[in-house]
Amino acid sequence: MNKNHNNLETFEKAKYINIQTFKKNGQPISTPVWFIVKDNKIFFRTGHKSGKIKRIRNNNNVKFALCDIRGKIKGEWREGIAKIENDSNKIILSKINKKYGISSQLMKIFYKIKKIDIVILSIEPKN
Repeated sequence: MNKNHNNLETFEKAKYINIQTFKKNGQPISTPVWFIVKDNKIFFRTGHKSGKIKRIRNNNNVKFALCDIRGKIKGEWREGIAKIENDSNKIILSKINKKYGISSQLMKIFYKIKKIDIVILSIEPKN
């Protein structure tokens, strides 16, 4: 059976992925995030002023891998193209909230208290 590197089935039930974005000098920065898989893309949220947003604006090539809560890699790194979604997609946010339950609700309260706008990002796997 051929392994389809674009297929994200193995990610769907996982809790965390590590996303590696790159500084202008090429240095990788790894961050574990909550996510969902929809339409064979990974979607996650972050604050509008986060380092991930700044780095993705400069270089939308990313790497991602399954990981634990602390970011320890549990699978192979894969390459993808990240995109900042134009609107705060309510369907994506509700799916993230459903998957992560009370923890997600607490994060939502934190964002509101800190007056942080939420941004949705997507990652499409490369071949």
